Amino acid sequence: MLRTQPKKVIIFNMEKEKLELVTDYLICNSGLVTATGLSVVLDGEISHDKVTRFLSERDYTSKNLWKGGKSTAKGGR
Repeated sequence: MLRTQPKKVIIFNMEKEKLELVTDYLICNSGLVTATGLSVVLDGEISHDKVTRFLSERDYTSKNLWKGGKSTAKGGR
């Protein structure tokens, strides 16, 4: 029988990946950052609307962003 991940785990993994992506984008930019700019960097793979919706789902703190980008900041992945 094929085992699949529960929906909660998949959603959590997707959220973590998106948060890491946004955090990486913030780390790599020294100037103005926008959802449109992130979408451009990703060649439209993720629309600016999806980025905006993701970020507006809850209030992210610096702690959230640090957890999301800690491995990148420390040089690993």
